[in-house]
Amino acid sequence: MKIDTEILCSFIDGDLDEQTARNVRAALETDQTLRREYEGLCKTAQLVRSLPRVCAPPELAATITAHAERSQLLGPTEPSQSRPSRLRWTLSMAASLLIGASLGILGYRAWPARVAPAREPAQPVIIARAERFAPEDSPEMVLARKAAPSATLGLDYRADAKEPSERAGEELVAGMPIRASKTGYAG
Repeated sequence: MKIDTEILCSFIDGDLDEQTARNVRAALETDQTLRREYEGLCKTAQLVRSLPRVCAPPELAATITAHAERSQLLGPTEPSQSRPSRLRWTLSMAASLLIGASLGILGYRAWPARVAPAREPAQPVIIARAERFAPEDSPEMVLARKAAPSATLGLDYRADAKEPSERAGEELVAGMPIRASKTGYAG
């Protein structure tokens, strides 16, 4: 039989039958750990018994009697509902989720407008001033070909071009058409 703290407390209080009390005495003689626990419980019980007795206030009995009579006459009172009802909790969670989702959608829709790169530059960037035709193998033409495909630049390769372009003196802007000559500068 395993002896635990509950059985030891009952043994100290004298609440065990004779057979169980004999088993506890035999276990206390052989088991030192159980013996130390028994001695600690005996000291605790002795300290509790030595505490002074305090009498209850005289109005305590009258208060308890009045409560008992009131509950007999009026019936049991329902305790106030300290926890919110399940419906209230569910509605508050649904409202929170709706507000969170709305803010998320609004934020998502507003964010790309601020982050999206501009499709067209606000002001054109001046690359160079051209007074004459640029030779096809000039650094300007090589860079222009690398920067954008010839179809979008509208390059005009004429071998017989001898005169300055009709657009001579016009500023060359990124993405604007320029004319090239295979023979070099015309003059």
